[in-house]
Amino acid sequence: MNISKKEKQFFFIGIAVVVIAAVCLSILIENRVGRVSEQEAALARKQYESSRLSSRNESYPFCNDRNLYSWNDEESGIEQRTLEGELIKTYPCFDDSLPCYVNNEEIFFIRYLNDESTENELWSIPLVKNDSGADVLDREKAEKILSTTDISDEPVIWADRDVITYCDNSDSAGRTIYKEYDRKNKKEIFINEKDKSQNYCIFSVFPTKDKTILLCNDQYTHLYAHKIGSGKVTKLSAAQEECVLEEDSFLSTSIGNYIFYAENSGLSDIWMYRSDIGNKTTLFTMEDIEQALKDAGLSGSYKGIQSLCADGNTLYIQIETDENGGSALFQSKISEKPKLVCEEKSNDYARDRELVGVVENKLLLIEDVDKEIVKGIYDMAKQQFTEVEEDDEEASYFYFWNDSE
Repeated sequence: MNISKKEKQFFFIGIAVVVIAAVCLSILIENRVGRVSEQEAALARKQYESSRLSSRNESYPFCNDRNLYSWNDEESGIEQRTLEGELIKTYPCFDDSLPCYVNNEEIFFIRYLNDESTENELWSIPLVKNDSGADVLDREKAEKILSTTDISDEPVIWADRDVITYCDNSDSAGRTIYKEYDRKNKKEIFINEKDKSQNYCIFSVFPTKDKTILLCNDQYTHLYAHKIGSGKVTKLSAAQEECVLEEDSFLSTSIGNYIFYAENSGLSDIWMYRSDIGNKTTLFTMEDIEQALKDAGLSGSYKGIQSLCADGNTLYIQIETDENGGSALFQSKISEKPKLVCEEKSNDYARDRELVGVVENKLLLIEDVDKEIVKGIYDMAKQQFTEVEEDDEEASYFYFWNDSE
C-alpha cells in the first residue's frame, strides 16, 4: 500500500501530538504528586489552628502573634514582615546589631560594640499601635537594658516585663552560662538561692508556657527544671546516679507545658517533662524507636537522633538510620498514649535532608548540594514541597527560629 506524502505528514504530526500530550501529562502528574485540593488543605490548616498547644508568640522567638522580625545587614535595620513573609517596613538601627527575641510588647536586640574593651549591650524597643492598629517600633523609647562582656545570642534570649534570660560566655572554662536579670530592680537573679556559687548551662532552648526551662550544672552531670525568676531548681532523676551529659549534643524542644529532650544526639531514650505538674517520664525508649522503624518497614536501624522539633500538637523526631546520613522522620501526637508514626509523603522529602525546624505546620529542610545549602519547605497541609531561595517570601519561615544571618 502506497502512502502519500501528505498522509505521512499527518502520521508524524499525530505522533508528535501524542508525545507532547504524554510529556505534558507527566509534568502535570509530577507537579501534582503529594498535593491535595485547596479545600482539603484549608481543612488541614483549620485543624492545625484548633489543636495547637501554644500561640505563635509562645512558640517562636523571632515573631509575635502578629509579625515576624529579622535583620537586614545591607540596610543595618530591623525588618518587620507579615507572618507569611511579606515585607512591611525596615527600621534603621545601630550597625553591628542583631535581633534576639520579640514578644507582643517589645523587640530585643544585641548591639555589638567594635571596641574590644567595651561591653556589648542588650537593648529593647517598645511595640506600639498606630492609628490603623498595626504594630510599629517606637524607636524614640529604645532603651539599653544591660551591658555584658560577651553576651551570646545563641541560645536565644527570652523576656517578659519582669525578667530577661540570656547566656554569657563569661565562664573561666569557656562555657556559656545561663543568667537571669531582674528588670524592675536592675540586678542579676540567682538561679539557685540555696547555692549561689553554682553555675548552670542551658539545656532546653525555649521555656514552656508557664516559664519553665531545663538547665544542667556546669559539670554536665545532672539536669534541673527551673521556673524563670523563682530562684529554685529541681533536680531531675537520671537513669544513672551520675549521668554524664554530652556537651553541645543536647537535643530538646518545648511546646505548651511540655519539654521533650534526649541527653545526647547519639543513642538515647527520649524523655518528656511536664512543667505544669512537675513530672518527668520516658516518652520513647531506644527499643520503642527500633520497633517503630521495623513497623514502618524501613531499612537500617536506630543510630541516633538528628532533630527534635515540636509544632502545633505534634512532636517530630528525625532518626539517623545509617552512617551515610540516611534518616527517617517520625511524628507523634502529644497525648497520654503517644505513638511513633512515619508519614510516607513527608518522610520521602525529609529522609535525604536535614530537618532544622517545624514552623506553622511546615517542615523546614536543608540539603547540601555540591557544598551549597539548599533550603526547602514541605507544607503538611498542602502536602507540597517547594525549594526556596533567599529572596523568596517563604524563606522567612526559616527566620521564625533563626536570625537572618
